[in-house]
Amino acid sequence: MFWNRIGGRKNMEVKNGDDTVYFRGPELRDYKAWKKLRESSADFLIPWEPRWPADDLTWTGYRRRLKFVRQDLKNGVGLTFFIFHRETDQLLGGMTFSNIRHGSVRGCQLGYWMGEAYSGQGFMKIAVNNALYFLFTNTTLERVEAVCLPENERSIGLLKKLGFRKEGEIRQYMEINGERRDHLLFGILKTELLVRQSQTTQEKQQDTKAYEVSAV
Repeated sequence: MFWNRIGGRKNMEVKNGDDTVYFRGPELRDYKAWKKLRESSADFLIPWEPRWPADDLTWTGYRRRLKFVRQDLKNGVGLTFFIFHRETDQLLGGMTFSNIRHGSVRGCQLGYWMGEAYSGQGFMKIAVNNALYFLFTNTTLERVEAVCLPENERSIGLLKKLGFRKEGEIRQYMEINGERRDHLLFGILKTELLVRQSQTTQEKQQDTKAYEVSAV
């Protein structure tokens, strides 16, 4: 199945953008690095996420998480990736494309998290941008949505930089840290992303030509 081949790739190579990071599906061998990163970033992440189960950081909790990830992958309704620094192979965070709908909808929802020590350094922007490009050019998906809390300015800024447009507000959309919360809805279309990528490529080519002329 195509979705299984995507999720099973050891190293998702995307040629269109910055390759500072790479992403692949989570594996059992990632448990220690994942636990360490989530544990050290707990205070940073908890205010923005659904309440963690009591055993979330345990080996049992991690195996349960991977079971759901693999089931979603098998059913073609979800893709989960861990994000790593290419030079060091350090785990930086993760992203998920969930609630994948096929047929006439051909869309999904994006979620992401970054370890506190690596936030604000542009890693998530690179990872999500490359993942969107890969999915839009290798699958039938034509729309990706993302939601975030109204006060999460960093996440809102990220989505806008990626080309997502604010489409509205959803009342009591999701339970965050034990409380139902309103969320802002953002969306990006395949056509919008490809236009942005084309413009970026043209700008880089123009910059290169300008540099070559000045160097001469």
